[in-house]
Amino acid sequence: MSDHDIYIYAIIALLPLSALVSVLQVNPYNALVIRAILGAVAALVYAILGAADVALTEALVGTMLAVALYVVAVRSSLVMRLGIVKTQLPSDSERELAGIVTEKYAQEEINDHLSYDQLSSLQTTMFKDVELEPASELAELIPNLKKIIRKHHLRLELVEYPNSAALEQALMSKEVHAICSQREQREQILIRVHRLFEIMKTELTLPGTILKYQTVSNMEEKH
Repeated sequence: MSDHDIYIYAIIALLPLSALVSVLQVNPYNALVIRAILGAVAALVYAILGAADVALTEALVGTMLAVALYVVAVRSSLVMRLGIVKTQLPSDSERELAGIVTEKYAQEEINDHLSYDQLSSLQTTMFKDVELEPASELAELIPNLKKIIRKHHLRLELVEYPNSAALEQALMSKEVHAICSQREQREQILIRVHRLFEIMKTELTLPGTILKYQTVSNMEEKH
């Protein structure tokens, strides 16, 4: 056996090895990287054995195109769509403008009857919706949800709806996987996917959050 044959056998041995590593991967993105390596090794083997046309086909179609399609499929499927009611809060620019106006009025003493403290109090009253408790609870809930589903290689996508009726309709029509609404001053999460419900039931420990499984149809989704 020549040294050339040893090199070929060593490269060929990488094929089942990379395939086995790819199967054992938990993270789908890591599996795609190994899949690309598997295709590159296969193309190299074909090229060494003299099948240049097959090697080119494997490199372009079996490696580049296939992995690109897998990335798109994984990216679009490994997502949890959470429906929420669109909050009517002032934008950052509006709040910043309110602060500038308050400062300007206080410094120039345009209104002799209002002091700076009174103007600041008025500003706080005008924009008190920013400090509503539901908004703060939701702001605390969303990072916790992202942290939990990130462990399972998912990503969280927020979908806003104008009111609670539209939110519940979105869940029933399967536009979203879960919805978050307020019930009796507490955040309630309804989940229609059984696997996601099991994950949240085990790992979501945020106090004051109600978690329920919602059956949408006769056939439960357990994927």
